[in-house]
Amino acid sequence: GLTNATPTDALTLTTTGTSATAAELNGLDDKTSVVVDATSVTTITGTATETIEAINSDSSGGLTLSDVMVKLDVTDDNNDLSGVDWTNISTIDELDFSGVGTHGIDQNLITQFDSITGSNGSDTLTGSNSADTFDFSTTTLTAIESIAMLDGDDTATLNFSQITNLDGGIGTDTADIASGIDVSIASQSLGNSAFTSIENIDISGAITDGANTFDITQANIDAWTDGVSSGNINLRISSADNTSNNIKLVGDTDDDGTGGNAPVTDRTSFVDGTTYTWDADTTITFTIV
Repeated sequence: GLTNATPTDALTLTTTGTSATAAELNGLDDKTSVVVDATSVTTITGTATETIEAINSDSSGGLTLSDVMVKLDVTDDNNDLSGVDWTNISTIDELDFSGVGTHGIDQNLITQFDSITGSNGSDTLTGSNSADTFDFSTTTLTAIESIAMLDGDDTATLNFSQITNLDGGIGTDTADIASGIDVSIASQSLGNSAFTSIENIDISGAITDGANTFDITQANIDAWTDGVSSGNINLRISSADNTSNNIKLVGDTDDDGTGGNAPVTDRTSFVDGTTYTWDADTTITFTIV
């Protein structure tokens, strides 16, 4: 048996099963000085700390894991996976959080997974206090209630249906709507809670069909920026979408940015670099590309 084996013993160990706990893998690593062949394992379950140790051991030469993983299941509440070195793992189909609460991630983690699934409770993906670029455009998020990007000038690429709230935190933060998303239809269900502390919204790659407008209200701007009663959103749109059939500022009637109290009826397009105003401290500035 391996009961008395130590890290200095030159034992050749090979797994045969397709699933293992991270603790089991780390235990094998501690029993030999030879690299453990764990390439049969494609599903790993464990706490964030145990999982990080196992995957980082693959990078440092203690374990050899499969470069294509089926699933990671992180079991502890309020965990942090931002310390994982993904160098030797090309793809992981599914990341599950069995534990509830906040789940720390980094921008390199997102590209590893086809899907990220939260628990039955409330789950928040959190970034770092540096500038992060999160691309969720090819990752399916399920039961993830919010994304908190914390400090730094951050960008998140996503579609409207993926989250309840995107919180930019401190810094100048951008919500980039993924290419190919029908922004006009999606916006019909986009409420005040969609964004918090977001300064820039980029829909220049999204699809608009002219039949459903992307409606933006004063209450939207207030909620998406400071969450109180003021703020400015910089909206980036394509020149093809620069018509009132696609984008409408509800409650602003004036082309000159002086504000108004009724839905737009006469504006046919927007002017690049122009700021439109509902009141003295609620504005939107257009960039047209």
